[in-house]
Amino acid sequence: VQVDVSMLAEWAAAELQERVSAAITGSGGALTSTQPLPAAEEGGFRRVAVRVQFSGTMAAVHAALHALESAKPFLLVDNLDLRSRTVRRPGGAEEVDSVLLVRLDLMGYLRADRG
Repeated sequence: VQVDVSMLAEWAAAELQERVSAAITGSGGALTSTQPLPAAEEGGFRRVAVRVQFSGTMAAVHAALHALESAKPFLLVDNLDLRSRTVRRPGGAEEVDSVLLVRLDLMGYLRADRG
């Protein structure tokens, strides 16, 4: 059975988005958006990537990044942008929380000769 590599890449991008969502929400973060990026051929492999935006505490961001980078199949983080924002807690003028706003590209690779 011949498998269309572009269809396989679309399926892999959808699976990657689900994996990102589970890792971020499972760590206590809040997913803002995921956007599939165009697949590209790189040295006999097909790169599948998504752009991700999410927010969370330092612990939540650490847990999410660890979950994404340590699972199999291996994924790579690129173009990581972290910004800190201070948020006042309701009812407590003196109490503040620091929230990280995260933007990154997450990619994995498929063998281009699959099928």
